[in-house]
Amino acid sequence: DLSKYKINQLGYFEVSDEPVIQPVEGENRVNIVMTGEEKGRNEIQVGGGYSGTDGAFFTGTYSTRNFLGRGHILSTYIQVGGSANRYSIQFIEPWFLNRPYTAGFSLFRRDVDYGGSLRSSGRGGGIVLGRPVSRFGRVNLNFNYETVTSTGTVSGVEATNRISSLTPQYQVNKLDDYYRPRRGWLASAEGMVAGGFLGGDTSFLKPLLTYTGFRRAWGRSLFPFHGQVGMIRTWGDGSLDSSANVYDVPRVQRFWLGGDTFGPRVFETRTITPKRYVKL
Repeated sequence: DLSKYKINQLGYFEVSDEPVIQPVEGENRVNIVMTGEEKGRNEIQVGGGYSGTDGAFFTGTYSTRNFLGRGHILSTYIQVGGSANRYSIQFIEPWFLNRPYTAGFSLFRRDVDYGGSLRSSGRGGGIVLGRPVSRFGRVNLNFNYETVTSTGTVSGVEATNRISSLTPQYQVNKLDDYYRPRRGWLASAEGMVAGGFLGGDTSFLKPLLTYTGFRRAWGRSLFPFHGQVGMIRTWGDGSLDSSANVYDVPRVQRFWLGGDTFGPRVFETRTITPKRYVKL
């Protein structure tokens, strides 16, 4: 049962029937035959919609789980319109150096309108290393470097944050399918450390707990659940003085509440957050 579950998690095959167990005559062994269907390895999605967070938007993605026939994962993402534009490309080697290590890199850009006069434009890249530590658990280590330019922080002044961060993460994945889950859950604990010995000009700590679960409903319908708990604060010698920061933490890195996505719904989107810290 465990092997069947892990095969389905790979995203390459779907094994729906029960395995056939055949004893090997004269030996203390059995042959286990699993019959399944190979799943499509390339995926293109286009769509659009409206949300209280991003307004009206269009999205497009392309991903392949077998890039150049070597099992590499390549994915691209674009979102335009509304209150945010996001672009990214990611490459993952799931079996690095012929060992069960994950290695990859990403490049990204994001332009966000937070409402009022606050806007930000960030671009950067990152690398990731990881490995499994149990049947369903794995650890990852992410390093990212991003330059974020914010406008409208104080009287239209433009400010720049250079954020160099390291994020260790522990993740437990019990989803039945990583790409199109129908049941199971995914939980992670991570702690983002920015600045200090990592460089950049912005120092803060950002631990985060995340849970996502799926439950079958009827037919092909399901109930998804998602929740996050986190905090953010400065550390060490703090950050360089900048009008983009509130108590040494960039406003664009803080948690923004309000609206139909993050709630409470009686407040407008992104209205619950520190606005500005001014030294008198």
